[in-house]
Amino acid sequence: ADNTHEVAQRIAPESRIVYVDNDPIVLAHAEALLTSTPEGRTDYLDEDLRNVDTILEHAARTLDFGEPVALMLLGVVIFVEEDDEAYGLVRRLVDALPAGSHLVLSHTVTRPDMPDVDAAVAFWNEHGTPKLTQRTPEAVTR
Repeated sequence: ADNTHEVAQRIAPESRIVYVDNDPIVLAHAEALLTSTPEGRTDYLDEDLRNVDTILEHAARTLDFGEPVALMLLGVVIFVEEDDEAYGLVRRLVDALPAGSHLVLSHTVTRPDMPDVDAAVAFWNEHGTPKLTQRTPEAVTR
């Protein structure tokens, strides 16, 4: 499957993309294999989601915050344990975006009809790090 910047730059070669991750393996892969179109720009930032000011400052070097932006938080908010902190981080990022921007957020949810997901998350939290925090669908869309 193609990466975000490949899809975006295939449609609009001048697209600018900033990836943010704090996993050194992900960043090494990104820096080694992901290249931008000559017209566009792709950048990578080794940072934790909790450092919103640093992320926005760095992103402003690549993105034009005078134009709409797509903020994609895919499988990352689940690593923020405290609900208030998770909501606050997302709110701070969204509030910094210009009018016409969009938020895409994916998050594993807990529901009574999904016991296998609950069991998988419980297994991960018992044996892996960092811990995952499930939320109800209502909590994710709050």
